[in-house]
Amino acid sequence: MRGYTRRLAAAGVAASLFILTAACGSDDGDKAAGNLSGDLRVLAFDGTSNWKAQLEAAAKDYEAKHAGVDIKIEMAPYDGYKDALETRLVSRTAADLVLVEPPMVQGLGGRGLATDLTGALGKANSYGGTGTWRDGFRPGSVESTMDSGKAVMVPWSAVWVGLTYNKKAYEKAGITTPPATWQDWIAANDKLKASGQAPLYTAIKNDDAQTWWLLTTMLQALYRPKSEQINLRHADGWKYDHAKAASVAGESYTPDELYVAFRKGVIDPAKSAEYRRAVELMLQLKPHLNPNAVAAKGAEVEDKFVSGASVQDLTGTFAIPGILTKIGGLATDKQFEIGATNFPSITPTDFPGLTAGGTNPLAGTRNGWMIPAATKQSALAVDFLQFITSPDQASRMWATKGDSGTTAGDPAEIVGVQYPASFTKVDTTAKFAEIPLYGFGMPPTFDTKDFDEFIAQWQGLWSGKASIDQFLSQRSKSNLDALERNLKVSAAQVDQGFIKRELG
Repeated sequence: MRGYTRRLAAAGVAASLFILTAACGSDDGDKAAGNLSGDLRVLAFDGTSNWKAQLEAAAKDYEAKHAGVDIKIEMAPYDGYKDALETRLVSRTAADLVLVEPPMVQGLGGRGLATDLTGALGKANSYGGTGTWRDGFRPGSVESTMDSGKAVMVPWSAVWVGLTYNKKAYEKAGITTPPATWQDWIAANDKLKASGQAPLYTAIKNDDAQTWWLLTTMLQALYRPKSEQINLRHADGWKYDHAKAASVAGESYTPDELYVAFRKGVIDPAKSAEYRRAVELMLQLKPHLNPNAVAAKGAEVEDKFVSGASVQDLTGTFAIPGILTKIGGLATDKQFEIGATNFPSITPTDFPGLTAGGTNPLAGTRNGWMIPAATKQSALAVDFLQFITSPDQASRMWATKGDSGTTAGDPAEIVGVQYPASFTKVDTTAKFAEIPLYGFGMPPTFDTKDFDEFIAQWQGLWSGKASIDQFLSQRSKSNLDALERNLKVSAAQVDQGFIKRELG
């Protein structure tokens, strides 16, 4: 996703469910203060979404309810944030409440460095909402970031990636509704070209993820019916049901499972009918892309969309506020409204073996809050966290302009948040249960070297220098090499007996 590509991929977040519903429950009212008092340090990072102004406003609201509390909002650069946090957690000098991304909390539960919030999440949030505090977040978001069975992170915002489009250009081409299926999209692109407009500008480079986002989400759907063939080291009695999100709770693909699935041909690009079909479908887009796609630069993509040189942009909520700001700076007659919809889904028409649902949204938890185990203000930190994650207070924070001059672009992970009219609504609801096969936001690769090799091979395919067969053969070798490297890296967790039993 241009400059943000690797950062989103590093988040490793699972595709997830986000529900935009009306707030319900009582007014957040005054909560019995009890013995809550003293100073509370809250640390957040600078980034695409800067929450400083919103947090300071929320702190004042909270302090007005609790006279003995003084909240200090601290901001730190995103670069180096994870390493600095690790150092402070170990030295027991971290702030009392810390904004984190999912990878930042991995391992903290097992090492006893983060407070386990499972108990608190099982009780009501008296600042608002219905049911338990856990019920106040979109289903699955708390579970997706647990570590060693502990709820070490409370979800805050989600990230969504999908198809944004120029509504005025769609109208000119006679497109009345955004495309819902892959074939709908191909037809819409034909209409755009027929009306003299360029459908999509992309760069087949490592700094523009548009094409590989489509490929990976497509592969996730195509391989979903093979879940039980891949997830062999599962919990006792486990069965996959694509219609039930709970059927994949606690399940993930291990390095040895992926290696076995590859060696059996299930996910081997050179042998998999699913992988071949995904590549064939992707190449249906070639007539609709800019002719210089292989030579183009990722930095050009957004400006092409804003200027009207292309009608669509595959991007995310992290970029939408900036896009709207740029459009607002155009001459009045050049401005346009944007629409946002999920990637068009493949259907059984595209591949008859698609028996476990179509394409899920590319969405998941972007960040959340953790409470260091060493804090002496645990009760106060939990209470303030419940306050800012109540529907009413979160709605105020999402409506407030931050330091960037815009409201947040990412939707909340909090059920019942009311957004301002200017907020670009997106649907992050996961339609089908899914165990992620590849990293979130990444191409279908298994380590960094595999990623680099994919980019070169992907360029070869789109430039015509490599046939589909050649590309699949190249991908097969790169995937296998990566999976073998992962077996060595994760040797302590790999079950060699399992591999021998399955492969003979």
